[in-house]
Amino acid sequence: MICIIMEIFYNLRQAMHGINGKRQRAGICLFPAVFIILIPVLAGAARISAFVDQNRITPDESIHLTVTIEGGKGEIDTSVIKDFSVVSRGTGSSVRIINGKTTRKTTSNFILIPLKNGALKIPPLSVKIDGELLKTREISIIVSPESAESSAKKDLFVSASVSKNSPYAGEQIIYTFKLFSLVRIGNLRFQKPEFSGFTARQIGESRTYQKVIEGRRFDVTELDYLLVSATSGIKTIDPALLGCDVIQRKENRTFGFDSFFNDQFFGNLNSKPVVLRTDPITVNVKSLPENSTGVDFSGLVGQFQMTAEIDSRILKTGDSTTLSVTITGNGNIMDAEVPGIKVPDGFKEYRDAPEETIGLGRNGYSGSKTFRSAIVALEPGEYKIESIDMVYFDPEKERYLPMHGGPFELTVDTSDEAVDAKAYTLTAPDTVLKIKKQKVEFTGHDILPLKEELDALKSRMEISLIQFILFLLIPAFFYLSLRLVHIVIRKDLTHRTRMLKKSEKALKKAGRIGTSGENFMDLLYRALVAAIFASADRAGESITYQEAREILRRRGYSDDVVCRAVDLLKYIESAKYGGQNPDADLKNDLLIQTRQLVKRSLS
Repeated sequence: MICIIMEIFYNLRQAMHGINGKRQRAGICLFPAVFIILIPVLAGAARISAFVDQNRITPDESIHLTVTIEGGKGEIDTSVIKDFSVVSRGTGSSVRIINGKTTRKTTSNFILIPLKNGALKIPPLSVKIDGELLKTREISIIVSPESAESSAKKDLFVSASVSKNSPYAGEQIIYTFKLFSLVRIGNLRFQKPEFSGFTARQIGESRTYQKVIEGRRFDVTELDYLLVSATSGIKTIDPALLGCDVIQRKENRTFGFDSFFNDQFFGNLNSKPVVLRTDPITVNVKSLPENSTGVDFSGLVGQFQMTAEIDSRILKTGDSTTLSVTITGNGNIMDAEVPGIKVPDGFKEYRDAPEETIGLGRNGYSGSKTFRSAIVALEPGEYKIESIDMVYFDPEKERYLPMHGGPFELTVDTSDEAVDAKAYTLTAPDTVLKIKKQKVEFTGHDILPLKEELDALKSRMEISLIQFILFLLIPAFFYLSLRLVHIVIRKDLTHRTRMLKKSEKALKKAGRIGTSGENFMDLLYRALVAAIFASADRAGESITYQEAREILRRRGYSDDVVCRAVDLLKYIESAKYGGQNPDADLKNDLLIQTRQLVKRSLS
């Protein structure tokens, strides 16, 4: 190649110097040849491209974006995509060697979920390779809403709503997400909204029930969140996203005869990924009106009641009584503060820590909060604890409402014993604890007895260097002996026996409770691959679909067994590298399917 290029440039130079007309024409004609030769060289430069599977979708659909890098490697910046939620589905790479030239190709897959309707853009994606910044072209996507009629006829859809679209600041509202399904689904992946401008907390676990809509009975899964906004203004709750796999059944190909493969799960199943999206919700949070009651606002928003009681109204000096104030109701009761209690002169007040019993339910926070104070009588006389007043805002009645407790009249008589005022005062802070130091004494005894005689030193038998080395090598000889025995025993096992044991071990691990989705799929993959290799009496760790099909066909398995094994291998491998997190039902079904195929067909 280099010699040809040098020859071409030599002829060109001769042509440019005009040696003769023929050589000039030959040199000019060689220009296209130079470009033809240089095109493969230029093609070796790094390139990046991006494409999608469709350009027009509905809000409930998603887009598969594929970005390919040839001739280099780099990180793709997807942070510039603002109109879609981006979910990575893994990266694959391949290397090609043609005429001694190595070409690397990296393919990254993404799922794009639209965040709104209209004409959306996938902006140019950039990647830096060897100091050079490469960019893809911009891609336009049209997201058009479906008609109400087509939406009503769906077998799978979601919805979101709030209990109140115009709450007051501090008022509790409930956000409800619902999933309606007439089909079998699995591998659910829920992405809740950000709830910007609200404090949000999930209410319990999801609940499932059935509901009839236009004569069709749907399975409904409902999830609730408690929302509270401390500030007023118009706020938007973003769409909630739910990804899932719709489980579909293929046509049975057993041609009418009863077969093991007519099993309802082991039969032909595949899954179709679907992304569902709710509509955004606008909430207008109103400011609280002006408080004109003349009593300071407690900060409570909801429906509340207050009760107050005192243990004893007739006391003697030195006696104490307990004043309890309890606030109950529904709303932000956890924000209730200590009520203003005016203790008259002649008493000493000691406040206890508040006691609260608050729960979170479908109607928000509710419960009670109790404030207790111990009141000690110091001087005799007639006293009165004024009424305890608080004001809360009721969003249903849209006005401030008062709460009252008391008043309480107390009578204090003189005690037979004098009251020690010091008993009700704190200890002086300058009180110093004096620690008595103990003098160090010499006991004359050590932990172990000392040997001071000359005969305490005794000579030990010496060993030679060879004996010392042999002594050190004893563990090594012992290990090598065990290793040799293990190798001899292992040689007696055929590849088929070892691969079947490996498959059985992987299935046992996959069946354990608590196995994560990623490890579960990897264990199923290893079990199925080991069983396929066992059928051919071979050893191996991974296999392609074509290799699996050829091995099983050469071993005489029926077309049904071959197709089911390859389809199952494809599904498990796709889930393994696609990052799917199967639910308990799908994991159990896949485990049963793999175990039946391994034990009844391939073993």
